[in-house]
Amino acid sequence: MLLAGVLPLPEGLPPDAVRVVGVTIIVAGWWITEALPLGATALLPAALFPMLGIAPAKEVAPAYMSSFILLLLGGFLLALAVERSGVHRRLALHVLLRIGTSPRRLILGFGVTAAVLSMWISNTASTLIMMPVVLAIIDRAQWNNAGTGAQAFGVSALLTMGYCASVGGMGTPIGTPPNLIALDALAKTFPSGPEISFLGWVMFGVPVVCVLVPVIWIMLTRVVFKVPADLDLGAAAVLRSELQSLGPWRPIEIRSLSVFAVAALLWVTRADLQLGDVAISGWASTLGLGKAPDDGTVAILAACAAFMIPSGEADGSRLLTWPVAMKVPWDLVLLFGGGIALSRGFTATGLSHWLGSVLSGFGGGQLPDRCRSAHAPLQF
Repeated sequence: MLLAGVLPLPEGLPPDAVRVVGVTIIVAGWWITEALPLGATALLPAALFPMLGIAPAKEVAPAYMSSFILLLLGGFLLALAVERSGVHRRLALHVLLRIGTSPRRLILGFGVTAAVLSMWISNTASTLIMMPVVLAIIDRAQWNNAGTGAQAFGVSALLTMGYCASVGGMGTPIGTPPNLIALDALAKTFPSGPEISFLGWVMFGVPVVCVLVPVIWIMLTRVVFKVPADLDLGAAAVLRSELQSLGPWRPIEIRSLSVFAVAALLWVTRADLQLGDVAISGWASTLGLGKAPDDGTVAILAACAAFMIPSGEADGSRLLTWPVAMKVPWDLVLLFGGGIALSRGFTATGLSHWLGSVLSGFGGGQLPDRCRSAHAPLQF
């Protein structure tokens, strides 16, 4: 930033764009080195953009609480309510028993379960949920079988679970935060384009997951690792024992699962759906609300409901309590808010246009006319 006032500016690059570059370098450097906590570093654009004349504070602040950040926050809160109830563990065990307990089918079950869970909760949490069951079955396999077959099963099972958890996050907008960053960038870059609703993302994301999960399973059980089909795993006994230890369905499990199911239904049915010549109205337009509510609205509404609905536990608590809600990774929420602020700074100062024109020169192409306007106001 200091050099911007001394060195000659590149042709076509305004001074405030150089200042955005300076802020970006500082933020990126501190994120990489963790000189400050990630969340604290993410707040730098909120402080430096107004001080450096890049954008007024009232135009920068909404980036940290945009509708996409609300969707991210609401998704985290709902996931915490589900994790507190433990219903996700029960569902995972039922899926594993349904798919089968032979070595290869069991690995497929691990992958499918991890992928489905990671569509709704974080990839890390999905893997941690599955880990105790997977490790117990791997230990049983190594105890009952000699040779390299048990080792191949164990390595393949762990890798399949990890890879599929990452792949599953692509299935829904809340599956992983980068999905929300992409949606925000698309909405701001192409404001006149069609809205990508929750269902619109799912219609493209879930088929990708359905293709990649079997590919991962085949590669890790038949190509990279030759998992024998005749291993003695005792998996059925382990899974039934784990399921039996959970006891009957508890009220907190039923209620938390119901809240999440209602939220998912509202996400899927909010926007209008066009299937060829058939138009299906979403609940937002049916109620005369138009585009006023979005997916972030649904997420926060469901999270508030979780705070209000009794859990049915003996302690008289709610489905979601504030001590549990404090486990939300607030640094991650601020991290993505800072990323959105930086990206909009690129657009507002014309830096994104300048970079695009420079890069297009390497390929001999030209930018479309709609990408040529610089110094556009920040739009939140």
